[in-house]
Amino acid sequence: FFAIFEDGGEIPIQDFSTAATASFTPLKAGIYDLYLEIKNGSGKIVSEIAPETPAIIENMIITP
Repeated sequence: FFAIFEDGGEIPIQDFSTAATASFTPLKAGIYDLYLEIKNGSGKIVSEIAPETPAIIENMIITP
């Protein structure tokens, strides 16, 4: 998981893991795009932006 702040800065949230959850505490107010990267069985990385994946948004907890 990682976030990109409105100024373009990338913020790592969690590296690849078998964990089903991750938490993110924004350091400042603003607009963040949240991304998820998944490795498939062959090790290929697939990246998704959270707004395009509603199932991820439903399970994501963001604590300001």
